[in-house]
Amino acid sequence: MAIRFGLSFGSSKLLGIIMADIFRRTFTDPKTGQKKKTANYYGKVKTATGWRRVPLVKSAELSKKMLAKLRLQAEAERAGMPVASDAHLNGLILIQIDDFLADKTNEGVKSSTVNRWRTRLEALIAFTKWKLLREVNADQAQEHLAELAATRSPKTLEDLRGDYSNFGRWLHKKKRYPENPFVDLRNPARGKEPVRKPRPLTVTELLAIVASAEVGKPHKRLTGPRRAILYRVACVTGLRSAELASLTAGQVERDAEGKVFVNVVAGCTKNKKTARQAVPEPVASELLRLVAELRPEDRLFPGSWTWHAGVMIQTDARAAGVETVTETPQGKRFVTFHSLRHSFALWLKTSGVPITLTQLMMRHADVKLFTETYGKVDDETLHRAAQGISIKPPAAVPLAHPLAQANGNECQQVTTNPAVDLAGSLEKCLNSGDLTTIGDGCERVTISEKMEWKRIELSDRIAKTLEKHDKSVNFKFD
Repeated sequence: MAIRFGLSFGSSKLLGIIMADIFRRTFTDPKTGQKKKTANYYGKVKTATGWRRVPLVKSAELSKKMLAKLRLQAEAERAGMPVASDAHLNGLILIQIDDFLADKTNEGVKSSTVNRWRTRLEALIAFTKWKLLREVNADQAQEHLAELAATRSPKTLEDLRGDYSNFGRWLHKKKRYPENPFVDLRNPARGKEPVRKPRPLTVTELLAIVASAEVGKPHKRLTGPRRAILYRVACVTGLRSAELASLTAGQVERDAEGKVFVNVVAGCTKNKKTARQAVPEPVASELLRLVAELRPEDRLFPGSWTWHAGVMIQTDARAAGVETVTETPQGKRFVTFHSLRHSFALWLKTSGVPITLTQLMMRHADVKLFTETYGKVDDETLHRAAQGISIKPPAAVPLAHPLAQANGNECQQVTTNPAVDLAGSLEKCLNSGDLTTIGDGCERVTISEKMEWKRIELSDRIAKTLEKHDKSVNFKFD
């Protein structure tokens, strides 16, 4: 028969011991940097596996009673006495999953989230062959995650680990399991490179994907025309899928000068800071036309498309004839929704935007994240970027001197880079013969604006050459 412990202990001596054991945790406020204490109390309980810290409540008196109860239960478990959860440990695990999902549905959790939990938990059971709740253990669940690591991204594995742990917390909270069985699960891909590395899109590819989306079928309640605007906004702002999904019509702002901005609230950004991004033309005009049709609280891009954003853009890419997988010397590169952010980063880099401004526009805490992740490009991308660079050879710059022409020497015309060969050519003219008539006869040499930074260096070299011949020449740069 299961033993249950109440909150009445008959003696204040035990509560007096417990009083000294409850405490508030100290943490650092990320906004102010100050040391603070938690609102809830915590306590420590000795279980069969060692001491564990357990969260309690805000009331000190109630926290003492809760901790005393937990310690008595832990003592009974260590002594081998049955506890209340034993009645469920011998039950079918599928029944526990049904109860868990029904409880979450009653709490108001979305049906799509509940269905995702059911699919993932049933897949875990199919792998581990669990039948009874007593058979649940973290080792087999960790093996399941390790097997999925070969085909799943680190983010997906982290979501799976979170879903398993969520189910474990519910089992412990409802006293159906002594503790959370999945509390020690770890993401096997943490710190590793993502399996599907995105590649940036060219302008031609992006336009083809946008055109395909315009006439495409709705995807997770997101229509084709609305999807086309989504792609345009994503590639010119660098916003992530979750940030774009949170945007409402009221978050699009147009200032007095006609400039358009989108504002993402802090709770929806990755770094939990408010984001404000400019939207250039002609995307800004399309966005304003969409906002005019909506109420301020309406979402710009509704639906549950964020869970399948990669599938969505790959479907449009295939319809447009764009390859979704590209072989490069660095490995395979994929077209994913994050490719739009990579395209934004690459265009900032190839456009010559300063690295500090690029960091602000990408909203990176450290510039190394851009240079090491988004700053790396493969050979194909470098080749495509190089096609837009036009380098013309410098025009011939005449360096005529009357005396030099009369003597027929070789320095009548300089056809190479003047910033490099000017001083050497002038020295050759000065060494050619009669120096008495050298004065203002040297024509002015026009230097390109890009080479102005070498004027001082050239002037010093010319001055040293004239000093060597003990002559004074008035040479001017225009």
